[in-house]
Amino acid sequence: MNTVTISDGQRLTPTEFVVLGLAAQGWSNSKVAELAHMGESAAAGHLSRIYHKLGLHGDQRKSPRVSAVLWFISENYHIIANGEDEDQG
Repeated sequence: MNTVTISDGQRLTPTEFVVLGLAAQGWSNSKVAELAHMGESAAAGHLSRIYHKLGLHGDQRKSPRVSAVLWFISENYHIIANGEDEDQG
């Protein structure tokens, strides 16, 4: 999978896209980390960078996680199951 372009030329890496897809399923950071085969701090770091790239940092009135998941869904991306695209194989 290539990078996913979002606003202002920002791009989500394939790993960030997988992490966001898992978060979109409602998994906790620890479960996202387990399913994406990374440490919990790495998963949290990826989510933080996703929030920044989506312009979701700094607004204390909104949950950046919920806003990021809503963006993911509004873009009609496939939900990632266990770190793999459901359409594969």
